[in-house]
Amino acid sequence: MKKTHVIFVFVSEAIILILTSSIIGTVIGSLISYTMVLEWEMWTYTSVEFNLNIEMLIFAILFSIIGGILSTILPARKMLDTSIPELIKEI
Repeated sequence: MKKTHVIFVFVSEAIILILTSSIIGTVIGSLISYTMVLEWEMWTYTSVEFNLNIEMLIFAILFSIIGGILSTILPARKMLDTSIPELIKEI
């Protein structure tokens, strides 16, 4: 494979992992937050609004993707510049 294809595979894998972990984290965090709001309303007899800030969620996911891409490209380039026997020795 060409070096650019190998880097593309690593970067696409990182993006998929980031997106799935972001979705799972958002769902679990929202469910926990919603149950905490319900519990707070039950104990204090006050009305509390559950609010999910979509702009901040998108902002966090975008910065996670940028960080994931940067943290994947540099090690992949270093790995591609090293010979296979040297990589095996490092393991």
